[in-house]
Parts: sequence; C-alpha cells; structure tokens
Amino acid sequence: MVGFPDFPGQRWRTHGSTYSEAVANGAEALESLIMAYEATGEELPKPTFSKAA
Repeated sequence: MVGFPDFPGQRWRTHGSTYSEAVANGAEALESLIMAYEATGEELPKPTFSKAA
C-alpha cells in the first residue's frame, strides 16, 4: 500500500501485485496529486523526514 501522508486531507492510496508495481503506481499517483495542486495554485506541503532506526 502506498500513501501520501504529507498531503493534508488527501486519502490517495494505491498498491500493486509486487513491490515494483506498487512503487510505479505510487509514482504515477504522486505525479497526479502534484499536478492537481499546481492546477489550483496550491502550495505543495513540506516533506516529513524520518530517521531509520
């Protein structure tokens, strides 16, 4: 399951049968989400960074 928690109010999710397919679908969904923000002139949210344990 691929989601985009940095985009407030967005419930966009995607998945794939394999890890590679999920990543590809996630990249496509993220591109669409960014295009929607740009079309409305909305500023993209700042990314959240996490440190690996």
